[in-house]
Amino acid sequence: MKNINAFFQFLTGQVRGYSKSRSSSRRFKAYYLDTKNDTKGVGAKIIDYFLGRMLIFVGIFSVLFIEFRNIYIALMASIIILTLMHIMSIEIRNKKIEKGRVKKRRYIASQKVYKEIMNKTQEELKNYVTELLVKMNFSNLSFSYIQNKAILYSANLNNEKLNILFLSYKNDLDVEVKDIKEMIQSLVKNEVKKGIVITTSDFTKDCYTFIEQLTGKYKLMLVNKDTFLKLIEKNGMFPKDEEIDELIENKISKKERKLKEYKDIALSPNKIKSYLFLFGYLFLASFYVPFRTYYMGVAVFALIMGLVSMTLTTIKRKNEHDETVNMDYLFKNF
Repeated sequence: MKNINAFFQFLTGQVRGYSKSRSSSRRFKAYYLDTKNDTKGVGAKIIDYFLGRMLIFVGIFSVLFIEFRNIYIALMASIIILTLMHIMSIEIRNKKIEKGRVKKRRYIASQKVYKEIMNKTQEELKNYVTELLVKMNFSNLSFSYIQNKAILYSANLNNEKLNILFLSYKNDLDVEVKDIKEMIQSLVKNEVKKGIVITTSDFTKDCYTFIEQLTGKYKLMLVNKDTFLKLIEKNGMFPKDEEIDELIENKISKKERKLKEYKDIALSPNKIKSYLFLFGYLFLASFYVPFRTYYMGVAVFALIMGLVSMTLTTIKRKNEHDETVNMDYLFKNF
């Protein structure tokens, strides 16, 4: 029995270690630094990084060599300056990674929580909101269903009675002033002075204006989707780190598959003739146009693309031939 427990503890430790190493891996760090318009892969970014550093080094070295006329002084000074710049860039990059990590992980967790809330049944939704309110120190909770996924709570907070209206609306459907007025009517009916309206969407501008102009003994607090999600996060009801890691891994994998699809399209077999034709056309045209160097450069690029496409097509066909699967053998011991 002890051996079995030790084995399970070992497995648990391995899983935790894997999760920890994955969340701090280069792939995850690259994801934290990604922007919406960034379509480059990790490999392309590494190449850009080294090319950029090389250009900076050459620039610094050239300036120092012209200044001191000594290759050794220029070389050593360039290395020192580039090293200092590298250290500073690492510090800046680490801060960006940490900022992106917090922002993106929270966004992904929020999206997951929101989708789960919107897919809950009325009973599941009631239990979920009740759990949140209990964690927020509301007591003596009682509820009534007003309509589909609209719940009115009666509760106490700091020995004061109040009503809480929860409205499960989609993003494109905001709470309107008429809903707020109905909430005030329920306060009057229940002889309660304070109320809270929580929604999974937002409130119209008129709602906020109406609340600001609200006078008298009744007070209402409006809690929109963003504030609602922050309350969920603050009260420990967000997904665990392992769940967020899984979602991030899935997003990274989808992006990598999409980049591979783009690469496969650019280097597909049916593009070979086009690349070779383009090379021949531009090569011949370069002798009759003023911008010969430009045409020759594009022609060479087209030739390289054609040769790469031919090479990859040959390798792919060979692998497809070698990796033929025997279905009978595959399912023999299934």
